[in-house]
Parts: sequence; C-alpha cells; structure tokens
Amino acid sequence: MRSLYPLARRSAAAYTMHSVNVPEAYDYLENPENPETKSFVQAQNALFEDYLTSDAELRKKLFDKILNSQDYPRSSNPSFRKGHYYYYHNSGLQNQSVLMRAKSLTDDALSIFLDPNTMSSDGTTAVKVSAWSEDETMLAYSLSDKGSDWQHIHVRRADTVEDTSDVIEWVKFSGIAWWHNHGFFLYTLP
Repeated sequence: MRSLYPLARRSAAAYTMHSVNVPEAYDYLENPENPETKSFVQAQNALFEDYLTSDAELRKKLFDKILNSQDYPRSSNPSFRKGHYYYYHNSGLQNQSVLMRAKSLTDDALSIFLDPNTMSSDGTTAVKVSAWSEDETMLAYSLSDKGSDWQHIHVRRADTVEDTSDVIEWVKFSGIAWWHNHGFFLYTLP
C-alpha cells in the first residue's frame, strides 16, 4: 500500500562525531532555499490542507482547540518606574499585550499606558523594543506593522501618557539605549 505522505529522498550524507559515523539522510531538508525542500514542504502542506478541508467538523474542532489554548489572561513581571508599576497584560485573545500602569501592585485603578491594539485596524501593530530614559520620565518604543522587520521609534512621556512629535522611521534590527535623558543611540543601515 502506497503512503499518502510525500516521500523524502534518503541521501547518503553522514558526518563523524567523536569517531562515530552519524548518518544524516535528510540533511538537505534543512536548507529552506533548496528546490527539493520547497517541493517537499509544498506537498506536505497540500496533504494537510486536503485533510483539513475534507472534514469541516474536524477543522472547526481543531481551530477551537488552538483558540481555546490561547484564551487565558497573562501578565509579564512588573517593573517599578518613577512611582508606578508597569507590566504587559493580555486578557486572552488580544492580538497584542497592553502596557498597563498602576500606583501599587494591589491597585484596582489600572490605566493603559500603551495599547498597540488601537494602532491599526487589524491589530497587527506590535511593540518590539522599549527602553526607559535614565530619569524614567520617557519611554522610547519601536513599533512593527504586520510583522515587518522595519520599525518606527516613538517616545512616550510618562506624565502625560502622550507621544512626543519625534518619530524615527525605517529602523531595522536595532535596540534602544538612552544616553542619560538626552536621547538614545541608534544604528542605521547605510
């Protein structure tokens, strides 16, 4: 009986580790740019898609199970900055976690300091990197839209909970490090 699964070629590749020959029959599949790998992955995806579309009840059950596994409230560890505790919180199925602020850890009067869910209609704008100024009066944070590596950096004042007019566009693979309270270091592509 022929398997429904796509066949992967077994190569004769091997490597030696501590004088032991270790077969590595599928090492070529580790290269995502290899045409053979692309073909194999496409065949795997087609098989799985056929399986899911063949049974609407199964598809819904699987979708619901995955969705329910993510539907629980979660929070990051708090950090204390200039008289307030800050922490990220996600109520369950929010696209992005929200940066919350409170006077104490038992404070019921929480306020939203930064909510990336409100920054795009589809909820795909995410905070990637953030750093507080030395005097903890400003938060520099970078945003990414729709999963892009390109980011834009904004600065939010803690006293007004509003952004300054300064925005740095086209930032990629960068952290943010403040130089005292005067600004921050930034490396750019040439």
